[in-house]
Amino acid sequence: DTDLPVESTFNAHRHIGDTGWGLPIEHIGSSHATGAWGFSPIMTSLDDSKKLRHPEVTYDAASTERDLKLAQDVLGDILDVQSVGIAHAACHLTQMLTQWRGMDQVCLDMLDDPEWVHDTMAFLAEGMCGLTRQWDALNLFSLNNRGEYQSSGGVGYIDELPGADFDSAHVHPHNLWGSAESQEMTMISPDMHRDLVMRYEARFLEPFALNGYGCCDDLSEKLEAVCALPNMRRISISPFARVPRAAEQLENRYILSWKPPPSDLVGSFDEQAVRTHIRDALEAARRHNCVIEMILKDTHTCEHHPERFTRWSQIAREEVNRICMTPA
Repeated sequence: DTDLPVESTFNAHRHIGDTGWGLPIEHIGSSHATGAWGFSPIMTSLDDSKKLRHPEVTYDAASTERDLKLAQDVLGDILDVQSVGIAHAACHLTQMLTQWRGMDQVCLDMLDDPEWVHDTMAFLAEGMCGLTRQWDALNLFSLNNRGEYQSSGGVGYIDELPGADFDSAHVHPHNLWGSAESQEMTMISPDMHRDLVMRYEARFLEPFALNGYGCCDDLSEKLEAVCALPNMRRISISPFARVPRAAEQLENRYILSWKPPPSDLVGSFDEQAVRTHIRDALEAARRHNCVIEMILKDTHTCEHHPERFTRWSQIAREEVNRICMTPA
């Protein structure tokens, strides 16, 4: 009982890759099957950043055509088979940097050698902008204004895109949603986040018509800077964020993309706690005339009780109807 549409389409994804950044990303695995990986930094000195290279896009047209034909042969009589290229254009600069350098070390670098951080972030941003230009030149973008996954969990449905200047023969960034996030930087100050991270993310976001920002990090005290990013429209408000604070700042100018606590689905599954979390968020959104979406995600376990998803959705629907669908 949710609002997530299921289209009668099948996406045959094009074989698009790139040559990489010159350095691999390595992780330390967990001894538990469901455990988390750890950082295994290979950029152990500042000079190692000189080994980075900007990636070049690769495209295998023959494999793309083969897979498209196979999908059409198998599913074409019941589904609309579509050839899909880059439909989720996202920028994860600090994710790359922290996996090469290590989370703790990047935090120290920001204090000990901020100029190195600036130089490296600028290099990574230019590489991502280069990928965008290559995808565009090779006509590899696909529209993302319907049910395509966008930002950190939303869907692309919007009537503003692809725009009046759309050429169906060639999709450009100015016809699309884009997104960025830097959840690794949740602990740094708003000023440091703006100076060391967002100024470089903005370069990637600028060509896109509409953008989303954020993921699992608490952006409550950084929303002024987030809203100043180019063409911002959807902002992630995580389970750790203060929804009333976010609602007060965002009002109806942006989509308040709220992520309710997934931990509500584990333990005793306290229905009253679920209802309270949802009610408080919706009431804050209504007070400030917000456009809000609720996305229950990162539900890594329901402890073998899948019916909890159904019940959670029913409670959410009840609260939406009670709070949002009745006159103020």
